[in-house]
Amino acid sequence: MKVEQLGYLIFDITHQTFAAMRSVFADVIGAKVEDQADGSVTVQMDGRPFRVQLRPSDLFRIVAVGWEVKDRQTLDALSERVRAHGLSLQDGRSADLAARAVEALVRFTDLDGFPVELFVDKAFAADPDLSSRFVCGKTDSGNFGMGHLVQIAADRFAATTRH
Repeated sequence: MKVEQLGYLIFDITHQTFAAMRSVFADVIGAKVEDQADGSVTVQMDGRPFRVQLRPSDLFRIVAVGWEVKDRQTLDALSERVRAHGLSLQDGRSADLAARAVEALVRFTDLDGFPVELFVDKAFAADPDLSSRFVCGKTDSGNFGMGHLVQIAADRFAATTRH
């Protein structure tokens, strides 16, 4: 019962910097960037529909940090562990599942305010062009993850061990 890998990131990006961020992914990194009907852009680095989504907004913020789990049983077990720590979860609605191209999804806000999504991915075919350019990590199943994410978090251990 564990998280397999970082699956996706969704950001709100200010209107003033949106075009520049789109260009960084398309022109500097060389990812496949696609404009969406809602004004957002998706960034592909393998065969998955997206690994990063940028949404135009009036502010900068992380909308979702998506962590992939192996299957529904693992998702349910991890959901129970999150609830046991006093956090409330929301099940993804069908529109959420479609927007993220996943089979199942739960979301919660962690103790430091980060929006976390645990999900079971849908199967997807490899994209030979992208996989020849990006090595984001590889599991035994052949699925690619996104890499790493560094988050600043409170030191809860130190707070509980002070005298």
